[in-house]
Amino acid sequence: MKTYLTPAQFSRLFYKAYEHQMHTANPSVSDRVIWSMFKEYKNDVKAALECALHGIEDFTGPKPIELIGYQFHKSFRQTDVIDSPHISGIVWICLQDAPIFWECMELACHALVNETGRSVYKEIAFE
Repeated sequence: MKTYLTPAQFSRLFYKAYEHQMHTANPSVSDRVIWSMFKEYKNDVKAALECALHGIEDFTGPKPIELIGYQFHKSFRQTDVIDSPHISGIVWICLQDAPIFWECMELACHALVNETGRSVYKEIAFE
């Protein structure tokens, strides 16, 4: 699958979209927990987001979120993305019921693999 954003742009787009939605939408409790952890451990989470893109070039499925979302979610269960006891497990559980998170992940994944991705990135990430 061809991509139009770098891994760093992908993670920045996701973060900016999530931040915006957390301030303008009505977030679930799970989204609030996740966002508070993502703000605190931003560098660790961005690294996990960028690693979740591994294999996207060879992915042949219809939606990139099927690979990226799965790999990102799985990373909290299989590795300690956040180096603090139990926090990765809490995030993993909360990701299962976080609609705003998944909407923003879908947006970032869509922008990643579409030619219009750069304009979406510039609009949301302000670059």
